[in-house]
Amino acid sequence: MRRHYSCKQVLPYLDRLDVDVNTFETADNDGAEFGETAAAVSTDQKICIGVVRHRTLQVERSDEVAALIRKALMHIEPERVSSDCGFGRQGMSRIHALYKMVAIVQDGLPGGSGGPRYVSLTLHSTKK
Repeated sequence: MRRHYSCKQVLPYLDRLDVDVNTFETADNDGAEFGETAAAVSTDQKICIGVVRHRTLQVERSDEVAALIRKALMHIEPERVSSDCGFGRQGMSRIHALYKMVAIVQDGLPGGSGGPRYVSLTLHSTKK
């Protein structure tokens, strides 16, 4: 299930926050606002993107996760991108969380080739 929500109303206020990381759930809307988000968030703050839907038990394919990350990198500098799993908030079973974590870190290429991937899992934003 894809949701079509918007963060545009809060974007002008993000620079007022005293945080190191801003977290956005981007899997539900397929990263529709990566460009606007990158422009609104101060360049000294990281942008943490949710790349799996934690509200559903459907496990994402690793190529879907990789495509969303690639889409983010078209708008956000790589050193500013982080990922958030969000599994602790919805009471998801450990087995579902495990399979979703595999989708985050597994290579989306056939045969699993392509080398290691770096993924930072941030559970919450931290104050400066």
